Amino acid sequence: MPLQNDARIAAFGDCLHSMSVQTQGTSAAPKNALETFPNPQAERDYSIRIRIPEFTCLCPKTGQPDFATLKLEYIPDLVCIELKSLKLYVWSYRDMGAFHEAVTNRIADDLVSVLAPRYLRLTAKFNVRGGLYTTVVAEHRKPGWAPSARRRGGRPRQSTIIRDYSTYIWTQIPSTRPSGKRSCSGGTPCWGRDKTGAPPSPRRKPGPSEHEFRLSPE
Repeated sequence: MPLQNDARIAAFGDCLHSMSVQTQGTSAAPKNALETFPNPQAERDYSIRIRIPEFTCLCPKTGQPDFATLKLEYIPDLVCIELKSLKLYVWSYRDMGAFHEAVTNRIADDLVSVLAPRYLRLTAKFNVRGGLYTTVVAEHRKPGWAPSARRRGGRPRQSTIIRDYSTYIWTQIPSTRPSGKRSCSGGTPCWGRDKTGAPPSPRRKPGPSEHEFRLSPE
């Protein structure tokens, strides 16, 4: 029985050694090179959003680590960022001392130099340090480029739809406040009603479930 256990331990050790030999030289290491690939839809304006929650650098004063969450949003032109190279690029800052403002703008400059995007926005939200939270935002816009509000001959873009929706909500909220001048049946104020006392017509026709029904006594 002890001989069998020794054989199993030896076989397990050989297996671990072979695994270490196979993975030797293939582990990822931090590097500063950023790689790209061609934009598959260069004729369209669309945004790419990347969240990097494990960014780390060193404080240039104390040498202690600083932690931050990076939020990258950009509209590509001809190329897009390759994610593995971006991950290794971010790792290269973990042993580098830099101020929050400097490192944020440096990353943004490196991305702009490689991507040449139509628009880029990098937000670095650092963790608390000495009771203070720091958030640095760096933006870049390609000269002569402006986002189109609507597609030609088509429906509005998503950003326009959201803007119209928020405008609709804010313009409808004041109409729900009590005027204090008129009262409906029962002495209750008429909120959001016109001069005839009727409620404002909604954008869509309400369904049967949204009407008020009175049950007739049996």
